[in-house]
Amino acid sequence: MSTIDLIILGIILDKPMSAYELVSYVNEKQISRLLKISAPAVYKSCKRLSKSGFLDGKSSKESDLPEKTIYQINKNGKNKFNLLMEHFSSDIKPFYFDFNAFLWNIEKLEKKQGMEMLLNLNNELLKLKTWIIAHEKEVS
Repeated sequence: MSTIDLIILGIILDKPMSAYELVSYVNEKQISRLLKISAPAVYKSCKRLSKSGFLDGKSSKESDLPEKTIYQINKNGKNKFNLLMEHFSSDIKPFYFDFNAFLWNIEKLEKKQGMEMLLNLNNELLKLKTWIIAHEKEVS
C-alpha cells in the first residue's frame, strides 16, 4: 500500500495532469513536508499506475515542447483510491516518523542535552502544526 499512489490518485481525481504538473503541484503544496515523495517517485508511480490499469494516459504535444502524457483516473483507479483511503484510515498500527529513532534513544543523552533536543523537536512540531493549520484554511 503506497502513500505516493494515494497522493497521486487523489490529485488526479480532481484534475487530469501530466507527471510534470503533478510534481509541480506537490512542490507548490509542499506535500513533501508531510510525506517522503520525490519527483522521480511521482514519475515512476504514474507509469506504474498507468501500466496497472488505474490511470489512463493520453499523449499530448504542444508546439515545440516535448510530448507529454496526461493522466486521468479511471474506474479501477477510483476503486484503488477508495481501497487506499480505507487502508490508511483503518490500519495505522505503526507510526513511522523520522524522529522516532531520536525518541527511542533520548534516554541515552545527558538530561540537559536531551531536554534541549526535545525542545527543538517540540518547536519543529509546532511549526509543522502552524503550517498544517494555514494550509487547512486554504482547503476550506
